[in-house]
This record gives sequence, C-alpha cells and structure tokens, in this order.
Amino acid sequence: MVDLKVRENEVETDEVCPEHEGKLIDAFCHQHRKLCCCICLAKHHRSCQLVEVIADMSVEKEQNDVKGIVSTFSDLEKCVENMQLKSQGIKDDLNLSKQEICRNTDKAIQEIKKGIDDAHATWIKQFEQNHTNSVENFEVASDELKRFLTTSSYDGRESRGIKLVDINKPYNVVLHPTGEKMLVLDNERKCCVYQIT
Repeated sequence: MVDLKVRENEVETDEVCPEHEGKLIDAFCHQHRKLCCCICLAKHHRSCQLVEVIADMSVEKEQNDVKGIVSTFSDLEKCVENMQLKSQGIKDDLNLSKQEICRNTDKAIQEIKKGIDDAHATWIKQFEQNHTNSVENFEVASDELKRFLTTSSYDGRESRGIKLVDINKPYNVVLHPTGEKMLVLDNERKCCVYQIT
C-alpha cells in the first residue's frame, strides 16, 4: 500500500521502488497498472501513453473533488431557496386563512349579538305591552267596582247575587250569591280579570 501525504499541492510517497533501491515511487502507469519510480519510467515505461505523475493525479483528483463539492453546495443552495419559497408560500396562505377565519368569526359574533339584541328588544316590547294592558285592565276593573259600589246596595241576606251585565261594555261586575266574592268579568275574553273576596 502506498502512503500519500498531500502538502499544499505537493504529494509525497513513503514507498520505495522494489527494483531500484533508494528511489521513491512518484508515477503510475495506467497501461500496465503499476507504480513506478523515475528509473522505471526511463527503462520500462518510456513508450507507454498513459503514465501520470502521482502529484498531478492528486491535484486532478483534488480539483474534481472541489468541483463535486461546489456542485453539491450549489444544489443544496437551490434546494434551500426552493424550501424558503415554499415556506413563504405556506406562511402567506396561513396568514390569509387566519384573516378569513377572524373575519368570519367577527361576522358570526356580530350576527349573534344582533339576534340577541333583537330578541331582547322584542321581549321588552311585548313585556311592556302586556304590563300596560294589565294596568289598564286593573284600572277599568277598579272603576267598575267603584261604580258598582256606588250604584247598588247589598246587605248579604239576598239568596241571589246581584249581576250588572251589559254586553255593550267590555267589563261587568258580578257579586257572588253568598256575598263572599265580587268578580270583574271580561266580556271579550270570557274570563275573570279581578276578584275581591
């Protein structure tokens, strides 16, 4: 085995030529596939076409290696650029998706808030109307009772109740036969709206 030492484009071999004592191997014959010293070259390989100095072979190999490394780095650089472009595209898509999700969420929240506000306003309106109707009914019933008390007399000994029924009026007052209850009836709804016991 030949031990090659490379020092700044200089190549040294530690192996000595077996045919010529003291001479270091410094060439290679490709035709005979043999390592040679300078004397071997002069004697046996003078006519060979494919003989190279080991130092030249090393430089050529080094240049080829450098070209390969440069080519590899160039390919890596292109890969990194492509990955960066893809990453930027993915990042842009994610940002667009985020903005769309935020817009849709805000829109949905606004619609829900509007629905709640509308429902609340409708409920308040209905509640106020019901309250107003109830107060009006109470006032009418109170007025009817006052009218009844001022226009009739009853001492509780009658066997039949006193009825003031007028179908032209929305309310009528009915006194229970026992005198224990007094009712104010709603002619339209056919129900009792006020009762005094």
